[in-house]
Amino acid sequence: MRHLTLISSICAGLLSVASSTLLSQPRLMVNNHSVDLGIIHNNEMYKAQWVIRNTGNDTLVINKLKTSCGCTSVKSLKPTLAPGDFDSLKVEFNPAGFDGKFTKNITFTTNDTSQSSVILILTGEVIRELPRAE
Repeated sequence: MRHLTLISSICAGLLSVASSTLLSQPRLMVNNHSVDLGIIHNNEMYKAQWVIRNTGNDTLVINKLKTSCGCTSVKSLKPTLAPGDFDSLKVEFNPAGFDGKFTKNITFTTNDTSQSSVILILTGEVIRELPRAE
């Protein structure tokens, strides 16, 4: 009888550890997947920001952060977020040389199995600044 009780206790403990491991996952939450800058001039820098949050119960890992072109630069983002933690992904867009509507992507990967690849979209319309009369 003792052996049966011991085996039952061991099995219950292993099941508890296995289920807590399976339930322990990071969860990415982004406040918005796209930002529209509206109508902008080609002679100024523009900024956009996304809030990245880990709503899971394990560390969220962020990898391979990149932009679709050199006109868009990422200013900061922590490579890991603890459960409940958040950070701001700050992006600058330089519209010099652009004219008309644009769409730029910021991409990264995570260890959140439901959102392993993330694409954030920056849109707007550039109008050329007229040269100033001297």
